[in-house]
Amino acid sequence: MSDARRALVSADELAARAADLSRAPDAAGAARGDEIPMVVMRLGNEWLAVRAAQVREVVARPVLTLLPLAPECVAGVMNLRGEILAALDVKSLLGLGRNAATQPIAVVVWTGDLTGALLVDEVDDVESFMESARETIVPTLTGSEARLFRGAFRAAGRLVTELDVDALLHHDQLEGVRDTADSGRTQ
Repeated sequence: MSDARRALVSADELAARAADLSRAPDAAGAARGDEIPMVVMRLGNEWLAVRAAQVREVVARPVLTLLPLAPECVAGVMNLRGEILAALDVKSLLGLGRNAATQPIAVVVWTGDLTGALLVDEVDDVESFMESARETIVPTLTGSEARLFRGAFRAAGRLVTELDVDALLHHDQLEGVRDTADSGRTQ
């Protein structure tokens, strides 16, 4: 390890981190397994999150190719090192209109055998949330949009809503896109 790298973290800081990690769960019963690391992102004025385990990577300025006759929620496709991915307009999937961001950020997510890129305005950070602090979603959304959310968390004075990646990638509007991708894979 270089001297410059060692200077970034002192022995005292490492000892303090080790002590924090070895500490028993608090009296409220918040076990370490109760924490869920999530990638927090902004879409318009809303803060959203997806489980970090379902995020493959973040692409700062994806080059999108428009896809004729695609559903409104598909902003285009992107080439990620030879893999063609659907770039999904999350705002459209949530029934909130189209994303007007001129420089969206692509959060590449996966579930099972499906991979897609969620277009958002900003990626903030990876934050851990306690499962026990999850709040239910207020039933203001109806129909298929309501099932796209898993719950919400309060952090740093903001409400962060967790998206259900599986439900997003299996959204009814994407059925034709998935079928086309599957037929291309089997030929």
